[in-house]
Amino acid sequence: MKRLQNKIAESKNTLPVTLVYGLGVWLLGGLVTDDLWLQFCLFMVTALLLVYLNNSIALLRVRSRMVSCTFIALTCCTSQLFPTLSGDVSALCLTIALIFMFHSYHDYQAAGRTYFSFLFIGLVSVTFIKVLWLVPLIWVLMGTNMITLNFRSFVASLLGIITPYWFIIPWCLLRHDFSWLSSHLTQFVTFTPAFDLTGIPIGIVAVFLFIMTVTSLSINHILYHGFEDKTRIRLTFGFLSILSVACMLFLIAQPQYYSQMIPLIIVLTCPIIGHYLTLTSTRVTNILFFIIAALAVIITIFNLWMPSYNF
Repeated sequence: MKRLQNKIAESKNTLPVTLVYGLGVWLLGGLVTDDLWLQFCLFMVTALLLVYLNNSIALLRVRSRMVSCTFIALTCCTSQLFPTLSGDVSALCLTIALIFMFHSYHDYQAAGRTYFSFLFIGLVSVTFIKVLWLVPLIWVLMGTNMITLNFRSFVASLLGIITPYWFIIPWCLLRHDFSWLSSHLTQFVTFTPAFDLTGIPIGIVAVFLFIMTVTSLSINHILYHGFEDKTRIRLTFGFLSILSVACMLFLIAQPQYYSQMIPLIIVLTCPIIGHYLTLTSTRVTNILFFIIAALAVIITIFNLWMPSYNF
C-alpha cells in the first residue's frame, strides 16, 4: 500500500521542489550578500552527482530522487557552514570517490577505479588530513563489502592518496617553503582534547543529533529488511553504514572538527536515510516522514536565525 510518504518520495516533482527550497535557504544564508556562488555551485554539482550515483547502481528499488533530496535538506540545516569552501569541496570529492568505489564492486581488475576513488579521498585530505584515519577501515570494507581488495587495488589506493601531494611538493620546492606541508602532515598525528564542545554552535550539535537519530532508524530498517534488496545493494549500504558510524564516533570524540566532518557525514548518510524514507510504508513511518521533514525545516530556520549561538 502506497502512502503519502511513498507518493512524495517517488514523485518526479520532489527534486525540483527541494532544489527551489535549497535555493531559498542559500539566498537567506548569504548566497548573494556574502558572494557564496562557488560554494553553491559545488553544492549543486554534489546533489546532481548523487542523482547519478543513485541511478547508476540502483540504490533504491523504485524510481526516486530521495537520496539527493535528503542531501539538500540536510545541507540546508547547516547554514553556518555555507561559507566554508573546504566542506563543499570535501563533500564533492567524497561523492566522486564513492561513485568510483561502488562501480568497482566485485571487480578485481578495477585498479583504475580504485586509484581514482582514493585520488579524491587524497584531495579531501589536502583540506582535512585526518580523513586518512578512515583509510584502513575503507580497505577492510573493500575486502568485505566491495570485494575488490587485492595487491593491485591496494597499491592503486596508495598511489591515489599520494597523487595530490606529488603536485604539492614541487609547488613547495618552487617556493622554497615546506612549512605548510610540514604543518599539514603533523596534524595527522596531532591529538587535541576530546569531547570539547567549547565554541561549537548549538545548531550544529542539533544537526548532528538529528542526523545520528534518523540514520540509526534507517540502519535498523536496512538490517531488518535488507533481504529485499539485491546482494550488491545490501553490501553497498553496509559499506555506507559502517563508514557513517565511524565518522560519527570520530566527531563525538573530536567535535571541534565539525566543519570538516559534517559535510562528509551528510554525503555518507543521505543514501541510507533516503532508502528509509522511500521504501518504508507503514502508518508509523508515514508519520515519521513528516516529523523528520518538519524537524529539518525547524533546524534550518533556527540556524538561519541564530547561526552563532554557541556553547
